[in-house]
Amino acid sequence: MGLDMRIVPDHRLNAIEAALLHAGFAVTVIERKFELSTDMPDDIRASMPDNPIIIHNIVVTDGRNTITLLYGADEGEFGGYRIYIPNLGAWWPRRNRELRAFQTRVTDVLESIGAYWPFPDDVG
Repeated sequence: MGLDMRIVPDHRLNAIEAALLHAGFAVTVIERKFELSTDMPDDIRASMPDNPIIIHNIVVTDGRNTITLLYGADEGEFGGYRIYIPNLGAWWPRRNRELRAFQTRVTDVLESIGAYWPFPDDVG
């Protein structure tokens, strides 16, 4: 399994949902806010940020397959936003091909709005 990743420029982040909808996918955008709980042990609280953590998910489905993308600010390494794409797969070969094709279609839509793989292909 694991994750794939793309970087989306700041000015293209709002285009993701529209591009996925235009490609025929159903899309749900979810924002979750996590705050420190007062009942956490002090050693755990000390290791966490004081500000709330906000996590954004984009749930994409084509009626049969679903993938949940996670995105957040890149914090300066590449600029823009990192979009994490879970690598879909299954044990059954036919289902595996279907999931991989679905993931590829979603990734292609992201790349069509300017998302890119930030690492050189010739590493190693």
